[in-house]
Amino acid sequence: MPRSWLGVLRVRRLTCSFSSSLVFSPTTTTPFASLFSGQVRQYNYPKVHHRAMSSDGKSQSITYNFIEDVEDVSKYRPGGFHPTYIGDTLKDRRYCIVHKLGYGSYSTIWLALDTLHRQYVAIKICSASASENSVEEQILHQLPNTKQESLATHPGKHLVQSLVDVFDLRGPNGHHKCLVMPPAMMSVRDAKEASYSGLFRPNTARSIVAQLALAVDFVHGKGIVHGDIHMGNVFFRLPPGVNNLTPEEIYQTYGKPQLEQVVRVDGNPVGDGVPSHLVVPIWMGKSSEDIEMSEAEVLLSDFGESFMPASVERFYSNSPLSFRPPEARFPSKPLDFSADIWSLACLAWEILGARPLFESSMATDDEVLADVVDLLGKLPPEWWTQWDARSEFYAEDGESGIKLAPERLSGTIRWGWNERLELCIQRPRREAGFDRVSENEWTSLLAMLQSMMHFEPDQRAKAKQLLQSHWMKHWAVCKTNSR
Repeated sequence: MPRSWLGVLRVRRLTCSFSSSLVFSPTTTTPFASLFSGQVRQYNYPKVHHRAMSSDGKSQSITYNFIEDVEDVSKYRPGGFHPTYIGDTLKDRRYCIVHKLGYGSYSTIWLALDTLHRQYVAIKICSASASENSVEEQILHQLPNTKQESLATHPGKHLVQSLVDVFDLRGPNGHHKCLVMPPAMMSVRDAKEASYSGLFRPNTARSIVAQLALAVDFVHGKGIVHGDIHMGNVFFRLPPGVNNLTPEEIYQTYGKPQLEQVVRVDGNPVGDGVPSHLVVPIWMGKSSEDIEMSEAEVLLSDFGESFMPASVERFYSNSPLSFRPPEARFPSKPLDFSADIWSLACLAWEILGARPLFESSMATDDEVLADVVDLLGKLPPEWWTQWDARSEFYAEDGESGIKLAPERLSGTIRWGWNERLELCIQRPRREAGFDRVSENEWTSLLAMLQSMMHFEPDQRAKAKQLLQSHWMKHWAVCKTNSR
């Protein structure tokens, strides 16, 4: 059988245990301060190390207690994250921080109240190093500028993240680019992790896939490659009724911010560039199987890895291994729009089922590539000869054939499309009481996926061709937003 499906389903807490108080920035007077009083929670977890510069210019190691469910404390250093507190006001007091929405490798994301327009926004505060040349800002400015009538009215235009405002923030760790966007409820990954089954309802799943195809077609029509399509970069829209809630009602509905104290092991103060506490992100979403098709309005987000192939040659991909196109492993030619098509196919599979097409948890690059070859066959000759680890997985079988190498685990077989359909989609749906994929739908779906997953990038279907595929026309149920 294939490499085991590693990992334990992580079920997100749907109710927050929160401290009896919030600690605010000492320089900030906040309208929310009267809501709370008490102490910040402190735990004894494993240690986190990072290096910092001492006053004499020498590097020194600083060790912090580890804190679960928050960003790495070591990210708060010169060039890194900006220390942010609940109640902070930004951009001449226009935006007031209400809660944390999440964090990534190069940013923290906060729910804020726009006091000018009296609505909630998401503020992505980029690390100082990532702010020096913000590709995402450039791309987000480019997306809405549609001179072509076909793009101005394209249904995918409203399915990509939009930019409300941009401003710069000076802090102890440097200058930070702040991108203001409409807030989202949760990502596709978050919804699946909050679910016991890991499944969306069949029609909801079909709608999400169809919307993503429209979004990718629009982005490609703008001459932009997204470059990082995966479950963590697709979000569900926040219900519009949230804007009618006061910050206090936000806390009553979704839980007060849970604060975790930052503690140095040596007992010294954390320093100016490190916050006194970190905030556990708010949970405003729901599990995947509870999402109705009527509320499954998605946003293709996070354009930090995007590029325009007409002006930029990109030979690498930072996408997760299970979504990364194989040509990124053998970069003889620049990546182009077809890289997104491969990633979209992998994403569509995981949305329609409970497990990824290619399992990458605890797997190496070579193991994931072997999983791809197990499904799709031998790599093109120029790639095959460049793959140094191929003999660990396969033996030559004639000029074009391959067979499993003796070194592979006894009993290992090559799992094809039908076996993966049963394991990843049919069995989980059957166990959850959902309709399985019919034989007719599978024929259409398989044809579409295979058109997206040719090894040769120029042989893959274009996004516009996907929209005309039999599966999209006869099985996909698309609810698009006309806003």
